[in-house]
Amino acid sequence: MGPRHYSRGNGNIAKAVVGYKGEYGSITLSFERDFEGLSAVEIMTEKFGEKAGGHKNIAGTPRDQKYTLEDAIKLAEHVESLFEK
Repeated sequence: MGPRHYSRGNGNIAKAVVGYKGEYGSITLSFERDFEGLSAVEIMTEKFGEKAGGHKNIAGTPRDQKYTLEDAIKLAEHVESLFEK
């Protein structure tokens, strides 16, 4: 997994980053900080099953499965909707 960047380049800080590593077909979700009511590992296990793992602020897809960029985009859209609530 490469470095996580929360700066959006325009001075704004992203609340979350969804990373996709095509070489491995893996997706990672990380939060810039703690957000009440949000858990990266809970979101990932809800979307990708019990083999997804991680912690409150960073989690990834199951290691024995491959995912697509489209899967990562859908996750990003879902996470964005959680911040809009």
